[in-house]
Amino acid sequence: MTPFILTFLAFFVLLPASHGRGEDLATSSSGKASSLIFPSYYEEAGRGRHWYKVTPPPPEKPELEPEPAAPSLPVPAPLTPREVLKKQGEVWEDALARAVLHPSADNYLEYLRLTSAIQAQAQQFATGFREAIWSAPEYDYTLVNPVRAEAISAKNQAALQQETADLGTVADRYGLVFFLRGDCPYCQRFAPILKTFTDTHGFSVLPVSLDGKGLPEFPEPQHNALLASKLQVDVVPTVFLVDPVRNQLLPVSYGYTDASTLAKKILWAAENLKNDKNKFGSFVKGERPAQDANAGSVLPLLSAATTIRGGSR
Repeated sequence: MTPFILTFLAFFVLLPASHGRGEDLATSSSGKASSLIFPSYYEEAGRGRHWYKVTPPPPEKPELEPEPAAPSLPVPAPLTPREVLKKQGEVWEDALARAVLHPSADNYLEYLRLTSAIQAQAQQFATGFREAIWSAPEYDYTLVNPVRAEAISAKNQAALQQETADLGTVADRYGLVFFLRGDCPYCQRFAPILKTFTDTHGFSVLPVSLDGKGLPEFPEPQHNALLASKLQVDVVPTVFLVDPVRNQLLPVSYGYTDASTLAKKILWAAENLKNDKNKFGSFVKGERPAQDANAGSVLPLLSAATTIRGGSR
């Protein structure tokens, strides 16, 4: 046989064997993996040749209820100016207490730092306040009530001049009734003050003694217990301001009084009499109580106070 024929026959003899072995190798190595990933037709024969694989829908996730929101913290309101100052004071006091109870260089320095800040703040306020008054003098308290010695002296002098003029005007219309006792030590000290005052300003004085005795300055007083009783005089010395034209009067002074205070009280009483504010309304208007037959003796005494500066009304 020729070599060609022998080669051809050997190819057909060996081909089935190698084919079988290769198929076995393919099946053994990759068949298992492919059958797991892609099942063969024979393994899925029950489904038929033509089929669609329906992917089941994913399970629905249950809706979660929203978690309750955490309660919001209240926003602190801004402090008022008064609260700020109060807080500053509390911080300063805490620093002072800390420095006293726990003495240390740091605590001392913290207290000094806060003290310096507060002093600077106060100085800034004082400077601004002063400059504001300079720009608005109508709010300057010292213009009406000066604080410097020279200004105080000038104000007092002007006030004294005005008071003297006012007392002269009052003395032209009103008189004084002076209740006294000859043995009263307060009357003895007050009588020279009253005498000098009335001579200076021109007041006429009607002295009325409760014990019938006089004083060196008023040696011949009237004695009228009824008048003292009507005016409810139970202490001496006592001074009344009298309007003899209208028969009205008001108490001015009870007990010892200096000249300056006496002047102010007389001006006050004169203003009240001018506005018909008298304490002894019905009596001083000259209305005699029917049950008192001797009440008529009171009015002549009041009328005796009409002689002022040598004249009569």
